[in-house]
Amino acid sequence: MFTPMVHNSRKISAEGRVKAGFGKWDLDVHKKDIWPKCTIIQVTSTKSVSIYKDAYLVKIIETHSELGEATYAYRAAALPKEITIMLLAGNNCTFPPIGRVHLASQSHYLQEVPQDRPLPEHPEIQSAQTQILALTELVARLHAKGIIHRDIKPANLITTQDAFHLLFCDFRSANIGGNSMGHISDTVQY
Repeated sequence: MFTPMVHNSRKISAEGRVKAGFGKWDLDVHKKDIWPKCTIIQVTSTKSVSIYKDAYLVKIIETHSELGEATYAYRAAALPKEITIMLLAGNNCTFPPIGRVHLASQSHYLQEVPQDRPLPEHPEIQSAQTQILALTELVARLHAKGIIHRDIKPANLITTQDAFHLLFCDFRSANIGGNSMGHISDTVQY
């Protein structure tokens, strides 16, 4: 049976940081100030991913009401959970958020996240055995922190520059211990 290892004080601290007012993080910025300076990687109706100053990954999760009431409510509720879990996962499992992007929207919701490291270039192709070992080590590190990812797939994994070291980049489906925390679905293929 899976036993959560996240200490309550760490969880409360991470949740408090997520709830902190705009401007309390080192890199809290307004979307209108950074978006023209970003190199866009992906834009969909539900998220935007770009690079800011060639050093920060910016992931903006849209929570506007045009997505539909159910999607809007889920996205608005899920974002603080995702940021909290990323903070708890730490540097050895993800690129933790170090700032938020504020969007002028109906919800006035604080969005995430410039990341703390440059976007890595793709390393040379590694053997299947190396890739499997790196993934099992990553999952073990995350589970040791009491976090279950619940959506492991290639699109949710990135590698570091210095070595073939995998990290997760999406925690929308993740939870702490056995708590689903508002989870809707996983990627069925995986």
